[in-house]
Amino acid sequence: MTEVATLKQSAIVPKERFDAVKDLAELLKVVRGELAGSDPMIQAIIQARAIGMLEKAITEAMLDDFKWLMDSPLGFKTDRPPGSSAHKQKGPYNDLTIKRVVIVALLAGCQLTGNEFNIISGQFYCTKERKERMIKEFSEISNFRIEIGQPTRQGSLALFEAKATWKHRGLDQQLVCHQEGDVDNRIAVKCYETSGIDQLKGLAESKLYSAVIKAISGVNIEAETDYADVIEGESTPTTRTVTLTQEVEPEVEPAPEPEIDSGFANWLADAQSYVAGGETLTEVKTNLQDRIGSLDGLGLDDATKSSAKASLNQAAEVRKRQIRSKRK
Repeated sequence: MTEVATLKQSAIVPKERFDAVKDLAELLKVVRGELAGSDPMIQAIIQARAIGMLEKAITEAMLDDFKWLMDSPLGFKTDRPPGSSAHKQKGPYNDLTIKRVVIVALLAGCQLTGNEFNIISGQFYCTKERKERMIKEFSEISNFRIEIGQPTRQGSLALFEAKATWKHRGLDQQLVCHQEGDVDNRIAVKCYETSGIDQLKGLAESKLYSAVIKAISGVNIEAETDYADVIEGESTPTTRTVTLTQEVEPEVEPAPEPEIDSGFANWLADAQSYVAGGETLTEVKTNLQDRIGSLDGLGLDDATKSSAKASLNQAAEVRKRQIRSKRK
């Protein structure tokens, strides 16, 4: 949200609407200022009261304006875009859900434009775009680069060696996630039989951004979908430690940008899980049709859409075989 000092009356926005948005921006500025450096218990109280205040500050008319950004390439995405089977069967998200997710997004520092958050299964998801902007906006941080290795499959996880390098006040620093002896600090993301490498790399990149943010600022912004650190066969999560040093290897070119952003990767992972969650052949078929229908409204290119359909069909076939095998 733009700071209050830079807000100027718009010829497009009516004065009463502009004044309401200005009040909202002012409230957010106060809340963020009070949250900074506060005791955790005080933060909890501030956030609780802020949620109530934002519920009142975001008027029905303001929410109607925000809804024009929903499922727009300029705004934020949902898993119920117009034209999808999910939209036809369930309709768009109701105003209460939209409003509460928007409140969480604003308190998390997200902008309502630029795909910095998604609404998936009615919940807030912080995207890679938001994390990348957060890193770039850290003061005295420059030359940020990342490297993501190839995945190693281990049970239901894909493990990635990864490294991020940057300069802080002119000093070289790095964060390394790798395996060394008995210590395994690799990035772990959930994967399925049908998960593609680009999709998994996008999730790993998002988790690497989260780790960098935590290393630099101590702030933990990992979303629910980021928690996949339990290695199969172990009873407790693997603890990933990060290494910060002033000695770095020669600078390398950054890894290629994944073709699928983390927001869509999260959607596809959830969709595969939804399809594979059918208890009967009919339910699997219905779930598959529901999620394939949702693809039409996501604004994907033909290659990505075709790959996603293939992944969902494979997830359905795997589940059907499991159901048939139980009948024998």
